[in-house]
Amino acid sequence: MAIAADGIRHLLLPSRIKSLAQGMDSSLARLLLADRLVALPDIVTVERDADAGHFSVDLFLSQPVKSTKKQLLPIPFCGIDRCGIEVFGLSDADGHYVLSKGWASHRSVGLFLHLPRNEDEVDCCWLILSRAYQLLKEHSDNMRAVRNLSSWNLPNFSRTNLQ
Repeated sequence: MAIAADGIRHLLLPSRIKSLAQGMDSSLARLLLADRLVALPDIVTVERDADAGHFSVDLFLSQPVKSTKKQLLPIPFCGIDRCGIEVFGLSDADGHYVLSKGWASHRSVGLFLHLPRNEDEVDCCWLILSRAYQLLKEHSDNMRAVRNLSSWNLPNFSRTNLQ
């Protein structure tokens, strides 16, 4: 299936400098990113249980309710903690590009962005996260609602021939 040229959006990032000194407090960088992310529409935040001095939050993309019987579950978007930022929703091409530029490491579930060290790196992380948000938003528009069922309502079948 061909994609129109105007439908292809490229993610342009500089290479991350590994030897750069810490320019700002890492907790301040996380808060700057969190403030930008919370301002996005349809974002739900859930704070994780963490130590008293550490900031840790999970962000989900909520779905608009189209029916009272069928509801869409929130989609995991990212998680910010003191170690880094776990990002979901990037395409394989974008993920490989972010990895090649040194902005993230690969985890089994998704990408793990390194924490920004200065305001320029906050902007680069914001580009990556906003790209993931756009892709998740596009995919969420195509999702169907599912009915929440309790296991009590499902029929029970025996695995034996004796019925």
